[in-house]
Amino acid sequence: MAEPHNIVPEPLAATPSDPDIIIVGAGPVGVYLAVRLATLGLTALVLEASTSISSAPRAVTHMPIMFAEFKRAGIFSTLKQASMAHSGALSFRKTADQSLIEHIPPIPGRPGPIVVPQKQFTETLIEAAGKLEGARIVMGTKVTGFEDRGSEGGVTVEAEEVSTGEKKTFHAKFLVGADGGSSFVRRQAGISYSGTSLPWKLVAADVAYPFEKYGFDGANFMLDDLNFGNIAITSELPDGRTLWRVGCAFPDSMSDEEVMAALPDKFDKMFPGPRPLAYELMGAAPYTARQLCVPEFRKGRVLLVGDAAHREFLPAFPPLLFSVVFEVSC
Repeated sequence: MAEPHNIVPEPLAATPSDPDIIIVGAGPVGVYLAVRLATLGLTALVLEASTSISSAPRAVTHMPIMFAEFKRAGIFSTLKQASMAHSGALSFRKTADQSLIEHIPPIPGRPGPIVVPQKQFTETLIEAAGKLEGARIVMGTKVTGFEDRGSEGGVTVEAEEVSTGEKKTFHAKFLVGADGGSSFVRRQAGISYSGTSLPWKLVAADVAYPFEKYGFDGANFMLDDLNFGNIAITSELPDGRTLWRVGCAFPDSMSDEEVMAALPDKFDKMFPGPRPLAYELMGAAPYTARQLCVPEFRKGRVLLVGDAAHREFLPAFPPLLFSVVFEVSC
């Protein structure tokens, strides 16, 4: 498994205590929000308990509909330069023999998606935030409590530096929870998820394997009753090999350990080429397949965004894949 990217935490004592907005969680959603708020002239403080950015396989593809937003945030050129080439073409294939069911070519005159793994995307955002006077990111500091004082009093936030135990009180106009599926902010605000879980455990795996040699497009949806999934181009490795994101699914009754042990057999069913397969697994992470959403995205001066507000099928699969797979194979 890849190691996380470490960041030197900023001393809590040096952090201004009265920003306009406090954001909990320095994932891509939280940092992106801070960057956009800063470009609008507001001050945004991001508090993150971890001192590192996870390298676990997560989202990689950013569709053209987002390009205008990336330009507003000042990161489009950087992302485009870092992106693995993707024309926008995609294929639907039978898992049983990897044969082509349908090839959808790119739309003439329309750019393909930008393909940048989430870790690299988040690092790009953090770099952009560092160039903005109004954006500040403090790693290694967890939020331990908060109080909504209403429209006149704003929000009081209590935080603690993880390494030293030093505590500090912040005051802001709004508090935003961008702290993931197990959001502390959501739970403390008394907001609960509603929705359902699917009978699948999804895996996002990063694999070095020459799918391009076998005619695979940048995005490939594998259709089968059990061995369904997706195979999408991700990045070029330093040694020139191509890294691909492989998404697949297992019954939710299986433990994470059982899922990881079963990956080689799943790859054997999904991958083209001679056996035994010669691939390198660079990283993998299981996720529970859920469709959850909060009944309200704002409660007083507290707001929820990203996984703190809704948990869907991502990061292993795009929603389109599920609509196709469950229509075709079930």
